[in-house]
Amino acid sequence: MKASDYLKEAAECDGQEDLHDLEKSKKNISSIQNRIDKLENVEPPKQIDKDAQIIPDTLYLYGTDYMSTKEIYEYLYSFPDANVKWINDSSCTVKLSSEEKANRLYEAYTVDK
Repeated sequence: MKASDYLKEAAECDGQEDLHDLEKSKKNISSIQNRIDKLENVEPPKQIDKDAQIIPDTLYLYGTDYMSTKEIYEYLYSFPDANVKWINDSSCTVKLSSEEKANRLYEAYTVDK
């Protein structure tokens, strides 16, 4: 399944996205994916401490080296309540308003290889 398929599925679940917004999101994803395909990550992933607290409404993103905060928000367009917090140039966290929304975001953008 392509990233755009996940976006469409997430938009249908949210019920707030119209066709124009969906097309805008697809273009943003395509542009970002093309850039990602050509680049390598700069910093290794942050190690997760064995005593780290799991925050159910927050996701950890790695591989964001060449993305701006604006591009992250554009990528997560169907989740307008997302709040991005940078850890370093290669990773950030995305906090949502609920664990349910974080799970939907995870399912919408996770691609099995």
